[in-house]
Amino acid sequence: GMRGANWRRTSCVCALARLMLLLNLNLCYLVKIQSNIIFFTHIMSSNPPTIHDIRQFLANNRKAVLSTVSPSGNPEAAMMLYVVEDIDLVVYWGTKKSFRKYENLKANPHVAVTVMQAVEDPLVTVQLEGVVEFIAPEQEEFVYSLFDHKNPSKFFVRGASDFVLFKVVPQWVRILDGTSGQLHISEFNAPFK
Repeated sequence: GMRGANWRRTSCVCALARLMLLLNLNLCYLVKIQSNIIFFTHIMSSNPPTIHDIRQFLANNRKAVLSTVSPSGNPEAAMMLYVVEDIDLVVYWGTKKSFRKYENLKANPHVAVTVMQAVEDPLVTVQLEGVVEFIAPEQEEFVYSLFDHKNPSKFFVRGASDFVLFKVVPQWVRILDGTSGQLHISEFNAPFK
């Protein structure tokens, strides 16, 4: 019955944990059992996160909240799909020219971005602040190829007259990581090494 299934599931998780210890794998996983499915989420170490952890986290996620300021000074936020260029943490986006964020970015290129784990209760978030630069037509194919490879999306329409690509060049990043049971916060300023 259900009790037996729970016991088998718990035994499986314990056996996996013992195997990881036996193989001396220094990895931490958060285990969540929901609807008879076992979810293993890799968690970072109990050490303060590094710039490498930020690169890895941004590369492994696809959605972010982009915050802009309207020409009249009102804050506005939008969920965006993105790709990141790992070395300098440059984040690439696209939007329609008819959307509010486009007018906001033309008036004020300073933005804030938040990326969080794609889970019900995120324990890791990355925040960055930077300046937007619109992508020149001769660089569009490069950005589209990044999206094709890292975050294919039906929202990007190649060659559409009302679509514009841009990037955020971060000046500051912060990661908050609570996966170890303690909140670790690390901040970095550009250039990122």
